[in-house]
Amino acid sequence: MFCSKCGADNPEGTRYCRACGEPLQGTEPPAGRPDAVEIPLAAAILTAIFCCQPFGIVAIVFAAMAQGRLSDGNTEAARDLAEKSWYWIKLSLLLGIVWFVVAALFFAVRST
Repeated sequence: MFCSKCGADNPEGTRYCRACGEPLQGTEPPAGRPDAVEIPLAAAILTAIFCCQPFGIVAIVFAAMAQGRLSDGNTEAARDLAEKSWYWIKLSLLLGIVWFVVAALFFAVRST
């Protein structure tokens, strides 16, 4: 089953595209569907690169799992996993800032 928006190939019976999250042809979103879940995959990748790599990798894993749950139509689990990913993103960002400040202070004191 191919997505009409991005063209990604999805397994039969999948309600949402695994790549972009769009509803697939022939599947109707349930009435009263809650707002779309924001998957923070890009933010997780950026914090893994620029802040704290171990915590960023955990955030990437949770974001990828959330994307998978969302493509299966399980928005409740996707929302929960996305919240966990945001937690690890914030923790990675905080640790990256602390590390930068400590390193800057170290070099400032060492150079005097």
